[in-house]
Amino acid sequence: MKPNLTLFSDCDFFAGCENIISVILNSEQINEAYDLTFIYRFSRDYEQGLFARLSFLKGLSRIYLMVFNRASLPKNIQHIFIVRLVWRVFSILTYPIQIFYNIIIIFFKLCFIERKNILYVNNGGYPASRNALIAVLLGRLSGFNSIFLSCNNVPQRRSRFYPLSIIQKFIDRKIDLCTTNVIVASDHNRENLVNYRDFSSKKIIVLPNGVDESRFDKNKILSSREKEYFSDSIINFGIIGVHEERKGHAFLLKAIENIKQKGYEDFKLLIEGKG
Repeated sequence: MKPNLTLFSDCDFFAGCENIISVILNSEQINEAYDLTFIYRFSRDYEQGLFARLSFLKGLSRIYLMVFNRASLPKNIQHIFIVRLVWRVFSILTYPIQIFYNIIIIFFKLCFIERKNILYVNNGGYPASRNALIAVLLGRLSGFNSIFLSCNNVPQRRSRFYPLSIIQKFIDRKIDLCTTNVIVASDHNRENLVNYRDFSSKKIIVLPNGVDESRFDKNKILSSREKEYFSDSIINFGIIGVHEERKGHAFLLKAIENIKQKGYEDFKLLIEGKG
């Protein structure tokens, strides 16, 4: 009997960090080696993006969680300040109810997984989704043998507000203890998890995000790798994503400044997104 690989994700829509989920679910090698189960928080936008990227629908399991953020508002009023303010206050007031309800739903879902071999929790960054962190803690409590937490975006510093920073430090310690390994997409993310959140460096694996190679023409890939850039060639750098600190725009700008200081000028920087 094949071991079970359980995937967990909590996202409002099928964002960039979710593509690794579709890569795993579509992989013939992984499907041959494991029985896959994917637990995800239901939203119409997320499910639409997920279904569009899957070769077949198998092992999918919806859960309905309480999440009151901006994305849960109708799109035509998401950016109205007073609406966001009222919604934010409502979210804070109902926070204990949300946590309690979501813990029960996630715990029962994980408990009913028959073979608790591996739990892979896909998180946008750190701390990012509180439900992803809850899944890590409850995964250990429910008896999973191995738990892997993936953190894609730049980890954030702890709060400067002392009482809150103590709580965050406690949670960080528990997450570090419960995980078998933490997977990040870059050395920079690993350094931030160690420096900002006191994670064990020995547990952190740097693994660039996977892609589905079938989406790219092999001849173009080879020609791109073999291309030589001459002094009169223009190289394009780009980033696509919301303009928030966790996306790492500041580090890209620092890298561009370093390139310019070394005398390179023939390039363009393209930034796409809102915020």
